Amino acid sequence: RPGRPFFPVSWTDVSDGVRGFGYLTRGTQRHRVLGRTLSNVVAWGDDTDRIGNRAESVPRPWPKAFDQRLRGTHLIEYALLPHEGAWVESGIVSEARSWNAPPFALETGRHDGVLPEALNALSVGPAAIVPTAVLPAPGGVHVRIYEASGSRTRPVITGERLRLCGLAELDGTPVEEMGPFRIGVARCADA
Repeated sequence: RPGRPFFPVSWTDVSDGVRGFGYLTRGTQRHRVLGRTLSNVVAWGDDTDRIGNRAESVPRPWPKAFDQRLRGTHLIEYALLPHEGAWVESGIVSEARSWNAPPFALETGRHDGVLPEALNALSVGPAAIVPTAVLPAPGGVHVRIYEASGSRTRPVITGERLRLCGLAELDGTPVEEMGPFRIGVARCADA
């Protein structure tokens, strides 16, 4: 509805295009921005069946599962991420994804050889191109991506040992750039 924009459940951004902050959340699904004010609803609900679905022609009660009152122990985490520029350039989408799915390490056996001082396995940009999965493929990897800014964007994917060799939409149609809010697959081959 007008004045009630839909936000992703794990982040929102409050900025004027010059500076602002990202609000990253875990444990709550209800936040909104009205003007320059960010509101976060920690809990809501009632012992009633009056919560209904107005989209149906014949109203009927929703199940009590929508009752989100604070009962017992809850852990609600959030982070504020100050930034310059608009939300797209700030990389807030990737920051929120990284914060909600931190990297993990696995123990392996010993490997002989010299490790480089630094190794960039994969870099995806610009900030409007968001990677969601990296899948092994013969001779390289496939990187599932989506365009988050609402404009046509050409992905830039690089790595120490990879090069971008093709881009396609989910149906397999080859493209040179991602359309607004489109999902695609970047094929990267061993360099």
